[in-house]
Amino acid sequence: MSVQPILSVTELKKTFPDGTRALRGVSLDVMPGEFLVMIGSSGAGKSTFLRCINHLFEPTGGRIVYDGRDISKVSGAKLRRLRRELGMIFQGYNLVKRLSTIENVLLGRLGYMSSISGALGLYTKQDRERAVELLIRVGLGEQRFKRADQLSGGQQQRVGIARAIAQNARLVLADEPIASLDPKASDTVMSYLHEVTREENITCIVNLHQVDYAKRFADRIIGLKDGEITFIGKPEEVTDKVIRDLYGEKGDQVDE
Repeated sequence: MSVQPILSVTELKKTFPDGTRALRGVSLDVMPGEFLVMIGSSGAGKSTFLRCINHLFEPTGGRIVYDGRDISKVSGAKLRRLRRELGMIFQGYNLVKRLSTIENVLLGRLGYMSSISGALGLYTKQDRERAVELLIRVGLGEQRFKRADQLSGGQQQRVGIARAIAQNARLVLADEPIASLDPKASDTVMSYLHEVTREENITCIVNLHQVDYAKRFADRIIGLKDGEITFIGKPEEVTDKVIRDLYGEKGDQVDE
């Protein structure tokens, strides 16, 4: 019996009100457990693609099938249930700075709680134990009670990883997770993201500028240019020509 894609996108389009065509018919199958990296210059459509998957942006056209369900047009309670399964890691971390590290991880459980329980922070013992376990796994066990705004950028991003995993997400979407980090922090964040999603058998789609990190961690690499896929292949198939085609002769990717 053949394995079916966990995500199947067909002719996905997104045109913004100002007329910008960010996606021009993107089609892509993503397999369960795959660590997929999308590369391309700024404005290529990478972030728009991820945000259309979880409906932070509403697609203009095309079809999105997740886990056998057509999610091209979802709203209300169905969208809330869907987002429980789609973890999102943001370039800007998106943490609640005044809350502690562990409380930020526990926010990943809100989709499973009533609004009253969530507002009062009535997390279960199991949720709290899981949050501590995840923080230990991303190297932040000793920082669990520190306020989020007291953490470095790399540490904040690792909290974001733990929060996404705490959701019991089956698919994690990471939008330029290391764009604001120095090389050492970037290496740490990518290593933890790859390791934890592998261990949990979670599918992961990561947008990156840094081609060297894409080659190091990806199972497959997708090249996006002007809202269209121009390359799909394994890391070893990303040649200098592929990079020039994506980024231009000089190349604007950051290889650190």
